[in-house]
This record gives sequence, structure tokens and C-alpha cells, in this order.
Amino acid sequence: FFFLMIRRPPRSTQSRSSAASDVYKRQILYWLKQILSIAFGVVVGSMHLTGIGIIIIYGISMIGFTYLYGFKYLCVDEDKVEATDMYTEGLMASFLCFILSWTLSHTFV
Repeated sequence: FFFLMIRRPPRSTQSRSSAASDVYKRQILYWLKQILSIAFGVVVGSMHLTGIGIIIIYGISMIGFTYLYGFKYLCVDEDKVEATDMYTEGLMASFLCFILSWTLSHTFV
């Protein structure tokens, strides 16, 4: 379902250009962050873990995932894309998914 929502790059970018490729890579990274946030929230909530430490662990794990998957696996060019843009891409949406799934699984499981 999530992969159906990946948008095409603007028509101004060539289909084989690196800009179009970077758009697809960032969208894949965005949706994987959402999926991982929900999974992390369900696991932590079902274990009935609470506290600010869980939020800090979540933040560190998302930064680590972005670095490893975005820069190392997808080979996003660090010269063309700002690192802060990669780290903050979908940050609040993934945090909301994490908090919502954590709260619901803690409450109902």
C-alpha cells in the first residue's frame, strides 16, 4: 500500500537523471521510516515500556537507520543532498506514527 503512494518526480527532471533518482530514494526512505516507526511503537508498547528513554532510543535508532540505509545502502550523494534534509525527511510524521502505535498497543495489548 505504501509503495503505491510514491510520487513521480517533477516532469522537469529527466527520468534517468540523478535528481529523479534522489527523489525516489528519499520517498522510499520516508515510507520505510513510517513502517519502522509503527513496528517499533507496537513492540515497545506491547512490552509495556514507558519513559523518556524509549523516545530517546527511538530518535537514535531513526537517525542510525537514516544514515545506514540512506547514505550507505541507497548511496545518496552527500554532496547533492543536505544531511539534515535526509534526517528530517518525514520526522514528525514518523514520530506521530511511533507515539500513536506505542500508546494504542500499550493501552489495548
